[in-house]
Amino acid sequence: ICRHPGVLFLSSFYILMSLARGSFDLIYISFLIILCNLIYVTIQDRYTFPQLFEGYSKYKKNTPFILPNLKKREETQ
Repeated sequence: ICRHPGVLFLSSFYILMSLARGSFDLIYISFLIILCNLIYVTIQDRYTFPQLFEGYSKYKKNTPFILPNLKKREETQ
């Protein structure tokens, strides 16, 4: 569906949990963690994974980065 689906799940978890607790400090920390995670997956996607996995550049062309493209997926099935 996408190359880094964990970003969406982790972001949703942190935002919902911090909102449930109702603490502004937790909301701030959650956004900081989400930003760090985005930087981390960007580094992975640009530098680490192309060196670790053969054919990763082809995979990148066919698979969205973070946000799933469900319409494109339905057309290829």
